Amino acid sequence: MSTLLETTRPMLEVSGLTKTFGGYTAVHDVAITTAVGEVRAIIGPNGAGKTTLFNLLSGYLKPTHGAIVLDGVNIAGKAPHRIARAGVSRAFQTTNIFPTFTVLDNVLISLFARHRLQFHLWGRRSRQLRDKAENILEMVHLQDDRTKLASMLAHGNQRALEVAIALGCEPKALLLDEPTAGMSPYETHDMIALLERIVHDHGLTVLLSEHDMDVVFGLADQVTVMEAGRVLAQGPPEEIKHNPEVRRAYLGEDE
Repeated sequence: MSTLLETTRPMLEVSGLTKTFGGYTAVHDVAITTAVGEVRAIIGPNGAGKTTLFNLLSGYLKPTHGAIVLDGVNIAGKAPHRIARAGVSRAFQTTNIFPTFTVLDNVLISLFARHRLQFHLWGRRSRQLRDKAENILEMVHLQDDRTKLASMLAHGNQRALEVAIALGCEPKALLLDEPTAGMSPYETHDMIALLERIVHDHGLTVLLSEHDMDVVFGLADQVTVMEAGRVLAQGPPEEIKHNPEVRRAYLGEDE
């Protein structure tokens, strides 16, 4: 769990967030407030609305109603690139990297896009961004693989690279869609350690959607449980563990 949680200042405030598709309401009146440096897990069964929520937060869908306020600025309904520049980065459930580029170039592309520079532009600014890319790779323990093609990395390291690409956008809030999906126990352990380092060193606000309850209860400061597009419960992990409605709807009565 985060040790730098700033409970006095919210980073992301979601209120009344609703998304309808014709007569179907995928997300209904969702309200979530996360503090600076908080790790918030979003859990729920398939069809609970988690992916739709992440699509709304990152601009891939426009809300029917509601507000999404990032560090005091309402970003609801803005285009994905504008939301990214405002400070929201996202890593998807399916690994989303540039497989034919080197590991270093994958991060450089992100940094150049963030600063609206032409990739491989030569000069002082380019050298500064290259140094920053090297630092990010060191943070995710991929510095020794920087000259490899991204496609040559193992699955766990590809996921770490995707996190590095997201960090290249210099986010205030990082959205992670099932970051440990398809990982071995060893790779899952490494990903948890990586996320803990990111939060501790940079005070990032992290929202993650995750099915592995060991990851959720070991990493999250707060947990939001969704069911049928609505928020069923919110609170600290221990409180959520023992919530009878959560046990009924998601965790299972016998767990």
